Amino acid sequence: MKRALIAAMATILLITISCTNRSNDPEQNQDTKTAPHKNETIGTSESLVIQISNDQGQTVPAARLLLGDLNTAVNNWIVANEKGQVAIPASWTQNQDITVEAPGYIRVTVKDQAPKPMNVVLRKKSQLPTLSLKGGVTGLAPKDKDGFIDFAIALDSMAKADLLNFNVNKIVSPWTEKISAAGFEFPVPQNIFIPKQKESYFISVTIQKPWFNLPYDSYGQKSIYAIQGKFPFKKVISELQNKKPYYELVNLFDFSSTGQLSYGYLAANGSPIVDSTKYTLDKNYTITAPKVTTGQVALGISAFKENNTYQPLDVKYMQSEQITKFKSTATTAPYFIGVVKNSNEFDGDSATTERMSVSIDTPSTAMTYLPLMNQPTWISTTNLQINMPTVSPTDYEDQGMVIVVSELQNLSLPDGKVAKYKIPVWEIHTTQWANHLAIPNIDTPNSTPKRVEVTLLAKKVDNSGQQNPVTIISTHEERVENSTHFTKAALDY
Repeated sequence: MKRALIAAMATILLITISCTNRSNDPEQNQDTKTAPHKNETIGTSESLVIQISNDQGQTVPAARLLLGDLNTAVNNWIVANEKGQVAIPASWTQNQDITVEAPGYIRVTVKDQAPKPMNVVLRKKSQLPTLSLKGGVTGLAPKDKDGFIDFAIALDSMAKADLLNFNVNKIVSPWTEKISAAGFEFPVPQNIFIPKQKESYFISVTIQKPWFNLPYDSYGQKSIYAIQGKFPFKKVISELQNKKPYYELVNLFDFSSTGQLSYGYLAANGSPIVDSTKYTLDKNYTITAPKVTTGQVALGISAFKENNTYQPLDVKYMQSEQITKFKSTATTAPYFIGVVKNSNEFDGDSATTERMSVSIDTPSTAMTYLPLMNQPTWISTTNLQINMPTVSPTDYEDQGMVIVVSELQNLSLPDGKVAKYKIPVWEIHTTQWANHLAIPNIDTPNSTPKRVEVTLLAKKVDNSGQQNPVTIISTHEERVENSTHFTKAALDY
């Protein structure tokens, strides 16, 4: 039961794993750095400033900015004013790395930045989740002993930028709850909802989990999606007994509709109810799978975009170079998300499970993808070597990279097991791919386990012959939104 449900969720999680990573040659970085700067007075002109805000559009007055590396002899951080602004120092005359940080936020470094006005957006640092929002799903109509298990998956909303720090635990919940059937107990992920129903498996079995739970680290406004579907009970159990890979089982899942709820989670006794019938999956389209090598797996996810967030609708295992049908909705414009992974890197919480190649775009006749990457390597405490895949510039435009450094904390689960939980602490953005990345020397090395994730961003070249308007990219947020393809690898250290 648990593996069958995880089959769908684990694949859906891969959709949203589009991280972005960039880097510059460390030798070039060292050549262009100027001397560190002491704290400088904020000027009165707001035309030559760096504006620092959070992802809610609010200023961050407690922020500070660093040019280049930290100077331990003097305090060369520049503190923002009450408007979250830092005046561009007169001594900043050539491209430099800039780093912005504030208490409670993920540090951001923008590589090789010219001395000109810009906006820097900080996102709040996550914590180990201590809150659990319990709710229900309406719209399911299970039929007893029809051979199918009806269920719904509850998911928190996810924007493209969230994918930079994607946490698998937000999709495949490490928390499970036990449900009883025919005298046996089955662990089921907490974000699954199962209405009461009876099925036959040698004997009559009653199955029910009339709630879902979503973990959070803070109260606030939440956007919750619920996808309803069903799967053939006996067939899935038989395939699991035959040890069929769970990513192949997703083709047995039939999703039918989805819904969304904006909910103000302000107290521990909240109980949201999500209607899963807002969008009916009443439209189909087909995609031809790419040619994948032995040992690799291609997965496809049909989705739509609403309020700048992506909502999965259908998921399928795609056999190499074969045509696959996906469900969508006629109500909204569809998106197709393709994922390629090594078949032996689905399970667990090690850095190798982060490796994948992802495409996100409107559906076309065939799925394309960037090659998978090898793991990065630290060649010193501040220099990262990146093993670049071979990519043709006539097929893909370089959109830069994003490197995410996370602290790994132990998350104790109800069953007594311990899982790794990522707490992103630093994002580094570049405008071009590079084999090496020099990270500003800021922190004193410590023994906290960490993970560095490298994601290359790219945009598929339009070879249709049509003249499309030129898109001017000025911020790393825009590069993320403009990208259609990603390839990612990670390293624990």
